[in-house]
Amino acid sequence: MTEFERVDGTLVLPEDLTSSKAKPLYEALAGLRGTPVSIDASRVQQVGGACAQTLLFAKRIWDAEAVAYDITGPSTAFSESMAFLGLSETFNIPVESAECL
Repeated sequence: MTEFERVDGTLVLPEDLTSSKAKPLYEALAGLRGTPVSIDASRVQQVGGACAQTLLFAKRIWDAEAVAYDITGPSTAFSESMAFLGLSETFNIPVESAECL
């Protein structure tokens, strides 16, 4: 599986979403622009700021274009990172799934 492969219409994120993955993540999302996207965050163990910004930027674009954009099955690490960055509500991730608060 490549870093950002689509499986059954879902973009699957790798374990490592540190800043070195921001450009490949951007490229994967750019190729999906204008289409509904579901992002599987269940494998994520590390999230860097640049990848969080990339996901946020994409979310804003999809919302502005009124196209579905969902993050599904967030891992504990992903949920905690989004809570720490104040993005839980933006990505519709329940805060109770984030143990860092």
